[in-house]
Amino acid sequence: MGVVYRAEDTTLERVVALKFLPTEVSSDKQALERFLREARAAAALNHPHICTIYEIGEHEGQRFIAMELLEGQTLRQHIAGKPLATDALLDLGAQIAGALDVAHAKGVVHRDIKPANIFVTERRIAKILDFGLAKRIPQVRSAATAFGAESTTQDEPPHLTSPGVAVGTVAYMSPEQTRGEELDLRSDLFSFGAVLYEMATGRQAFDGSTSGVIFHSILAEEPEPAAKVNPNLPQGFDDILRRALEKDRELRYQSASGIVADLKRLKRDMETPRTPARPVAAPTVAPHRSERSSKFEKSSSKQSTAIDSLVVLPLENASGDPNTEYLSDGIAETLINSLAQLHKLRVVPRSAAFRYRGPHLDPMDVGRELGVRAVLAGRLVQRGQDLIVSVELVDVDRQAQLWGGRYNRKMADLVALQEELTAEISDKLRLHLTGEEKKKLRKRSTQNNEAYRLLLQARHHAAKITPEGFRKAIALCQQAIDIDPTYALAYVFLTSAYGNQAIFGYAPAAEVYPRMKAAAKKALELDESLAEAHVSMGFVLSQTWDFSGAQRETQRALELSPNVFATQGASRMLNLMRGRFDDAIASAKRAIELEPLSAPALLSLGVIYYCAGRFDRAIDQFQKALELDPGSALGHVLLADSYAYANEPEKAGEECERALALGSNASMVRLNAASTLAKVGKAEEGRKILEEAEKNWSPDIPVAHLIASVHARLGEKDAAFEWLEKAFRERVGFLAYLKVHPLFDGLRDDPRYHALVKRIGIPD
Repeated sequence: MGVVYRAEDTTLERVVALKFLPTEVSSDKQALERFLREARAAAALNHPHICTIYEIGEHEGQRFIAMELLEGQTLRQHIAGKPLATDALLDLGAQIAGALDVAHAKGVVHRDIKPANIFVTERRIAKILDFGLAKRIPQVRSAATAFGAESTTQDEPPHLTSPGVAVGTVAYMSPEQTRGEELDLRSDLFSFGAVLYEMATGRQAFDGSTSGVIFHSILAEEPEPAAKVNPNLPQGFDDILRRALEKDRELRYQSASGIVADLKRLKRDMETPRTPARPVAAPTVAPHRSERSSKFEKSSSKQSTAIDSLVVLPLENASGDPNTEYLSDGIAETLINSLAQLHKLRVVPRSAAFRYRGPHLDPMDVGRELGVRAVLAGRLVQRGQDLIVSVELVDVDRQAQLWGGRYNRKMADLVALQEELTAEISDKLRLHLTGEEKKKLRKRSTQNNEAYRLLLQARHHAAKITPEGFRKAIALCQQAIDIDPTYALAYVFLTSAYGNQAIFGYAPAAEVYPRMKAAAKKALELDESLAEAHVSMGFVLSQTWDFSGAQRETQRALELSPNVFATQGASRMLNLMRGRFDDAIASAKRAIELEPLSAPALLSLGVIYYCAGRFDRAIDQFQKALELDPGSALGHVLLADSYAYANEPEKAGEECERALALGSNASMVRLNAASTLAKVGKAEEGRKILEEAEKNWSPDIPVAHLIASVHARLGEKDAAFEWLEKAFRERVGFLAYLKVHPLFDGLRDDPRYHALVKRIGIPD
């Protein structure tokens, strides 16, 4: 790029470096523009780890840059094919990342971070050099806002780089750089990750005999774990490299400040270790485990103490393909369901655990927030039929890693991998399992990998809670059953998908409930010891008003898996239907202990208080739930009706407005709001919604009971009972709550109400 001279600034009496364009290119307009761009970019930055630019000048027609003179050698020379000492690695790494953070904050992306462009002074101070390929992006207050299409070069003339042309040094390019795509600051972070890898190992992260080979490596391959090349690296360093070298920039570090913090934290933990460390004894090598990389396990006098609570975070999908999300989520969810069967272990349910996503989460922070002893975090990469799963188990109380492992498998080994992970985790948690519990963990729900994969996909689609999502889930469950007719869990999930169709009003109960019952019955025939199958059957029986049968199935589920959130939910539901409020509250509180940050769990407790007439408590619970999920239209209508009973009509009206805005097209939401509006004296507004619902009603829309509730609130008892009869004929499951629900308070003094409760068969 230029010829550099040692020179003296005679005015300020200091030694400087003068960088001139070579004579042969000084007349090249593009080279001159690039030269000036370097000077402007670097001159805008003032940081101890960026080479300082003093001035841009001209001498006898030649442009030059006067800059800080550095004594030492480039980082490339400093590495010289050997790993750096750990203290130098962490110090220099943090210095370089800190300099990048400042550059990015000023809107400067370097685009050519490599060891040759980083200088290390004799005092071991890192300096970033050569901003000749730098570009400017709009200055932003947070890095996240720079990642959209608006982040285009502001002062880069179009002739300097061509669309689709990769700029930079091949071995240190980011994947997006190799593809010639528009770059943002995250490209520098990948390049820095490659530099950091080389500092740690003495080897290039991505190497090859030709540019094409290197490009392929950057786009499709993972470098060998640095700790395997250099066993002296501190625990956790590979995790920093992994996050920096993510192929998908959405999953990469999103700012250099994150890397700085992680490197400094690692150095602090090395200098002030909380507990002495020792290598884990080498595990017995079993088939499929030979390629696994062991990590270190902290040891202390507390190691023998069993861990009593755990959260399994969703695996980070590092494949760069959203279609792989079902796999990363599904493996984590299966681990949750398997480990939740253990009586002595509290496992945070999926709905709470999966609120914590993203590569920047600190497992310790998550564990403290959820109040658990241990956190399992990990990542998944799928490349065709190859699968790489890396996991780490940490002890929150001791702030120590219990275990870590990396599994290289084929998709055909998916079921075996799941079993292997479950066994390994339960062992590292130091749980003293009974023979029955060991048997449960070893039991495979299916031997067929394709059937298991289809069920993971079904769960993924059902979690979207949309009509199309449930339809896809049902179809995928059926495919899994076709492949493996003995797959009990597939029948359980099929039951759930059908049930949700009815609950959310996407299919008529009369059509769905027989299918639910058949699926649940088949699941129990295949595996009577499956708690989820008993929960499913209990739900079906309660919704079809077989209350004694529902009680029997729920009790059996509690015996099998008392720590599963769904079993506590089933118990709560049955006690509420019967008006046993204290027992229902106890079950709901137990469910919240299992799932402390679950909006549905908080809503459920609120519903019990609401039905019990304890409206102040109900309001408190609904408010807590809405803090976690402010977009819940159901939460707002429940809060609205509680305000109506608490004689706060203005607040009730406000919550109705919020609910209608969020769920304006949902008949259930609109009719609940209409009932509340009728109760607080806004009869005309309620009637308008009622008339629209009656006009559009059909047996396929299970809202006859809600139409009845609006008539009841308007004082129109005959019409209310007409609609309740329709709901009875349609076997609407909600009528199981007729005995306790406040929507029907206005009918309780009518003999027809008591006759209907008796016909439904709701027990005391």
